[in-house]
Amino acid sequence: MVNAIRDFLKKTNMHGRLGAMLLPLLPETYISAMRVEMLSGNTRKRLFDALIQHGIIYKYYSSSSAQQMSMSRTDFWSAESGKAWHSQREGKLPEKTLPSLLRNLEHFLDSNPATTSLIEIGCGNGELLHHLASEFPQFSSVVGIDLNQEQTLLNRKRFQNHSIEFICGEAIAELQKHRLEDTVILTHGTLEYFCPEELNFLFSELPKLANKFQLLLSEPITTSQEKDSLHVARGYLAYSHAYSALLENHGYTIASSELIQSNGTAVETAMNVIAAYGPQIAQKSNATN
Repeated sequence: MVNAIRDFLKKTNMHGRLGAMLLPLLPETYISAMRVEMLSGNTRKRLFDALIQHGIIYKYYSSSSAQQMSMSRTDFWSAESGKAWHSQREGKLPEKTLPSLLRNLEHFLDSNPATTSLIEIGCGNGELLHHLASEFPQFSSVVGIDLNQEQTLLNRKRFQNHSIEFICGEAIAELQKHRLEDTVILTHGTLEYFCPEELNFLFSELPKLANKFQLLLSEPITTSQEKDSLHVARGYLAYSHAYSALLENHGYTIASSELIQSNGTAVETAMNVIAAYGPQIAQKSNATN
């Protein structure tokens, strides 16, 4: 009987609507626990818990961009649920995409030897950034930015003997404090949690901060996404963004774009590794040609 109800709710999307209606009636401690369960990868078998988790997701996607950005920060990434997400991924470097990341970083450094800085937006537990910094000691400045204060403090302690600066804060606000000339800006599984408006703002603001920088993005996308669809909700707060199209719309030049199927993911989902040059670099190159 319970399974039949669950199947009916999934087919009609009523599970999200019902869950969202119940949220105001529940204590915040319970809702917070459901958020932690969601981001730690645990799915509840109890029908009521599942309803509430779907209600949280439904409320998120049905909210305005400003509300989504506020919820993302306050309720998830800066909270206990964000720490749970990062903890679950400790000791798990992205084996499938790592070779592509290393290859693209090597290309950036070869093509622009003046590149001296590596900054990761959404560095999480810091392990990927630490690995890349170890592989490329020519980066004299390595910075990891994350919204979770507790995780940032743990990273500082764990990697205190390494020349990596870990900062808790907003991406754009923190990037404004750093010299971005000759910098590689990295993301891995971070921009999928940017709502469309927030992502477009990031891409439009970065060129205002530097004349020469490169982007290296490693983000999951839905491969069945329509070509004219720039943003598609993927579930669990995530979006599939058409990164190459969006970057080109903002004047970036795509150096390479690779789709990599990850183990354990849905067939229609793949990691999109994109290397791109900032608009100013592109304009200079075009002027030379």
